[in-house]
Amino acid sequence: MEEPVLPKKVAPKEEIVYQDSIVRGSNDSLGSSLSLHSPTKTHAKSIDDILSEALPSGSKARSRPHLRSHQDLSKKSSGNLVETRSAQNLMSSNSELKKPRKVHMCATCNEHITAGGAFFKNAYYHTEHFVCSVETCRQSLSGVLCFEMEGNLYCERDFHKRFSPECAYCKEPIKENAISALGKSFHQDHFFCSQCGTQFGPNGVFMEYDGKAYCRDDYEALFAGICYGCNKKLVGSFLSALNKTWHNDCFVCSSPSCHKQLADTVFYELNNKPYCEYHFYEAEQNICNSCQKPIIGRCVAALGQKFHPQHFQCGFCQKVLDSTSAGFKEKNHKAFCAACYLKLY
Repeated sequence: MEEPVLPKKVAPKEEIVYQDSIVRGSNDSLGSSLSLHSPTKTHAKSIDDILSEALPSGSKARSRPHLRSHQDLSKKSSGNLVETRSAQNLMSSNSELKKPRKVHMCATCNEHITAGGAFFKNAYYHTEHFVCSVETCRQSLSGVLCFEMEGNLYCERDFHKRFSPECAYCKEPIKENAISALGKSFHQDHFFCSQCGTQFGPNGVFMEYDGKAYCRDDYEALFAGICYGCNKKLVGSFLSALNKTWHNDCFVCSSPSCHKQLADTVFYELNNKPYCEYHFYEAEQNICNSCQKPIIGRCVAALGQKFHPQHFQCGFCQKVLDSTSAGFKEKNHKAFCAACYLKLY
């Protein structure tokens, strides 16, 4: 008769508890390879007991899982077992939870921001206070382009409406690349010839008439006058004188032997024509016979000629003569004082 086979005796295995992490220890290579902090020995517990304690009250325990290694126990099991953490990590996270949270002040109401909020230009705001400051707008500025000016917040539309130049053509704010001309501001696309619509751009050349811009061709066709000097159209710089218009280079002395430019100097009028000083007095026959310079003011008329008073002199001794007939003697169309006349003649 065969003897009954008795079951082998197996030494009970012990549970090693590493504070909040539970790892099943054994005498095999897996158990000997652990190198955590010094364990605390407790009474052995079955896996079913461990699972029952981990489940919330009232939850039905699942069947005993198949044990493979300590890594398996560290994974989530159908949402019931939470990933284990070492004691060191748990202590670190607990200290972070206990660290006091920095509280910021809302730049609008000066109250604490306990949750949420926004940060903009080195300032914090409650979410409900991070809005456009214009009363008729109050648009939320979260996630949109916004601006700050003098401590106030603005949405893009209200900021440009208040602080950007207005286009003289479309009356809309100019957000960038404004052109200043005619004492006004324009969008680049809105600065063009008032006649043909040609755009001038930021560096274009234009002609102005009655507060409007024109290209050269349209300006000449519409408004250019005729130069009195050359009978050509007036373009560019010109001047008005003697009830006429002239190119600057065409406004010159009317003397055939002169043509001195008079645009930036004094001129004299004779027979509705411009003259320089010398040729005006020459034409008026007011040139001193002695110095050949214009006589301005008082003059001496004698011997059929004109003199500056100081230049009417004795032809021999150079003494200034009296312009009256008793003050000089004439000989061969020259004037002499009485003493020189008697001496010579």
